[in-house]
Amino acid sequence: EAEFIDIKLFNSKNALSEVIFVGELVSVQLTVRINRDIKSLVLGLGIKDRFGEMMFGTNTFNKKQMILKPKEGDEYLFDVTFLANLGVGSYTINASLVEERTHIHKNFNWIDRAYVFNVVNKDKYEFVGSQWNEMNFKINKI
Repeated sequence: EAEFIDIKLFNSKNALSEVIFVGELVSVQLTVRINRDIKSLVLGLGIKDRFGEMMFGTNTFNKKQMILKPKEGDEYLFDVTFLANLGVGSYTINASLVEERTHIHKNFNWIDRAYVFNVVNKDKYEFVGSQWNEMNFKINKI
């Protein structure tokens, strides 16, 4: 009923990229085609690490942006932006098109590893772990 036509990742300079920097503002652009009239459309997007562990994700139902009554032949461009507050490593974009809040009721299209990208550290202090988060230390001599 609905399918992905294209999925791309763009860096902060709006260039198609497979390598992004820790903390960089990125854009995932997903083109979707409606093949049959449906009740509603929800896009889900998740980022997994190289082990398949979900780093974060959500969908347009949770963001109160579901599309009601899309018609056969309609096409949509979803532009999802976020800060890549991820640790150094390899990640995948996972995308789904469903009818409601979850994939349990009606799953139109689901793609694991829709796009593979790498995160490198360009300008952050050295850190460990799967996610970047600024830490501030306050030190007082006692």
